Amino acid sequence: MRRNDQFLAQGIKENLEFLFNDYGAQLVPNERETPPYFDWAQATVVTEDLRFNFTRDHGIIFANVAPSHAPTDWQELSAVLTAITNADGTDREVEFTRLPTMAAELKPQMLRVKDALSEGTFEKTKLAVSNICKRRNIQATLRLQNDLSKRKKHLRL
Repeated sequence: MRRNDQFLAQGIKENLEFLFNDYGAQLVPNERETPPYFDWAQATVVTEDLRFNFTRDHGIIFANVAPSHAPTDWQELSAVLTAITNADGTDREVEFTRLPTMAAELKPQMLRVKDALSEGTFEKTKLAVSNICKRRNIQATLRLQNDLSKRKKHLRL
């Protein structure tokens, strides 16, 4: 295991300790070799029902989750948490870039994540996650277009 991967794994154990203590999580070998980029790292954690894939790039943490019944059907963890929150009628976007924030969002929702990704509700959750990701992409595109327009105006292009 690369040093960067070990450092990320240690951060996961420290910040997401509830996965290991309450859900019997284990670190397992990654499915793909970690590219030798700057500080890029990855770690895979599995519980009985879920698989988590964590990556770090330039200090920012990304997380995906897949159910054990569809172990390669990865969903963005923040979008899954947003879908769960939105199902309650709350219009709140769940986002995180650091492990402590991720832990604070995931821990109280862990049982609901397991339920949302269970065989009976997985397809419904996937659709909600897909819509959330599309909305995020549209919003990001609009922000970039707005920034570009401002720069063009400033440069008189």
